[in-house]
Amino acid sequence: MFRDMDSLIAAAKALNMTPEQYRQSRERLQILQAYIDNGKDAETVRDFADAIVKEVGKEVNEKMLDPNSDLNLLRGYYRGAVLFQKKVLAVIQMGEQKRATLDAIKKSQKE
Repeated sequence: MFRDMDSLIAAAKALNMTPEQYRQSRERLQILQAYIDNGKDAETVRDFADAIVKEVGKEVNEKMLDPNSDLNLLRGYYRGAVLFQKKVLAVIQMGEQKRATLDAIKKSQKE
C-alpha cells in the first residue's frame, strides 16, 4: 500500500546532486508525489483506525471491570490501537504538507 520512500530517497542521494539541483529535480517531485499518494491511502485507512480505537476502548473498559484482568496488558492493547491511529493521522498530515510544497513548486515553475 505505502510507497517505498527509502528506495526513492536512496536513488535521489545516489545522484550526488547539489541542494539546488535536488530542489529542481524530477526525483524530488517523485518523492513528494509518493508522500501525497501515501497520505491519500492513509485517509482510506483512517476510518478503520478510528473504528479500531473505538472497539478496543469498549473492550478494554469491559475487561477492566474484571478484578483478575491484567491492567498493564489492557493498557498496552489500547495504547497500540491509539498509536496506530496517530501514525495514520501523521501520514495524512505529511501528505497534506507535501501537497502544499508540490503546489508551490508547480506555481513557481509557471511563473
